[in-house]
Amino acid sequence: MKAAQLRAAFHNWKGMGFRFKVRFLERRDWLDKWNAYFHIKNFGKKFVVVPLWEKEKFRQSVRISIYLDPLGVFGTGCHETTRLMGTLMEKLQGRFKDFFDIGTGTGILSIAASRLGARRVLAIDTDGPSVKAARCNFRQNRCQGITALKADIKTFMTRKPFDLVGANLLSGLLVEQKRRIIPRVRRGKYLLVSGIGLEHLRSFRRDFETRDLKCLRILKSRKWAALLYQHL
Repeated sequence: MKAAQLRAAFHNWKGMGFRFKVRFLERRDWLDKWNAYFHIKNFGKKFVVVPLWEKEKFRQSVRISIYLDPLGVFGTGCHETTRLMGTLMEKLQGRFKDFFDIGTGTGILSIAASRLGARRVLAIDTDGPSVKAARCNFRQNRCQGITALKADIKTFMTRKPFDLVGANLLSGLLVEQKRRIIPRVRRGKYLLVSGIGLEHLRSFRRDFETRDLKCLRILKSRKWAALLYQHL
């Protein structure tokens, strides 16, 4: 809503002690502000996420480095849902050659998949800035065979299925789009889903799972759950 519309909406509140003030913010006032709280952090058992602005002081370790500039979009590796996905993905190393990343955000899971051996990675997101950030991070990590597209799973079509499909979305959207997500998984291969609140886990499984899906593992954090399926 524009400032003028907000001012009009609060016009009748003037006599109640409210003041209305407009301030135009620069990038450093908001988009870059939270960078001070994003630091080098382990991701799963195999990775370490390194913010680009801390790359120079980072000392190489036995962990696999993922260099990341979130550019204000989701996917720093700090959120529980992303961390659960990363942990499950690590356990599949050597079992997938390609990866379809639905709702890629910064591209962190696509980079992880590439480092774990995926030769072909397709990453999509409905948010333009997320796709831009993902492409930037793919270049920073010198990833090969990765494509990032602005697209919606509701309408997006792919010619070939994938060994591994990952969808870190809210449970309602996962259920709503299951007929578009599940067929993207090659028979005998794997599907990772996250973004399911613990209070919705039982109903999610009831509404999402089909005869063609076998639940191999469920990981839980304080508030969220992620599930690993095999497409039979």
